[in-house]
Amino acid sequence: VTYDVILLDWSLPDIDGVSVLRRWREAGLSTPVLMLTARGSTGEKVTGLRAGADDYLVKPFDFEELLARIDALHRRGLGTNASAQLGSVTLDAKRRTLVAGGKEAELTAREYALANELWTHAGDVLSRARLLSAVWGTDFDGLPNVVDVYVGYLRNKLEAIGATDIEIAAVRGI
Repeated sequence: VTYDVILLDWSLPDIDGVSVLRRWREAGLSTPVLMLTARGSTGEKVTGLRAGADDYLVKPFDFEELLARIDALHRRGLGTNASAQLGSVTLDAKRRTLVAGGKEAELTAREYALANELWTHAGDVLSRARLLSAVWGTDFDGLPNVVDVYVGYLRNKLEAIGATDIEIAAVRGI
């Protein structure tokens, strides 16, 4: 299972969150981690950040700030992989392109974010609401059919580079 962002509390029942985080980082986990805690001294913040936290939020916190920090970590996490392979197609994060058979299609930032979400969850059925939240953010107030429009853009670009082994399929009701 992969996660886009992890919220980790310092105070856990059997082991402290800092120890958990150190183990994750030693094991190679690169997922962005937001440390939540009531511990707010500068030394404690430094300890959490040096253990591998990407951000640190002291309780009590404003829920809107929490959502904004999650969105920011998620955006940063979108470009962590240099490239991802799916079938004959490479999704190149650095150049924001789809590449297959020597052909290349440039992607807009939104197209890339959508492709990254689909590549990350290849084979999974993702709801329109899930894609809206992941790509356009939790505060998006436009029409949900924007997902369909951008999926159409990706399908066209895949076709243009001859990527016949990749299919983005709609599942009725989802």
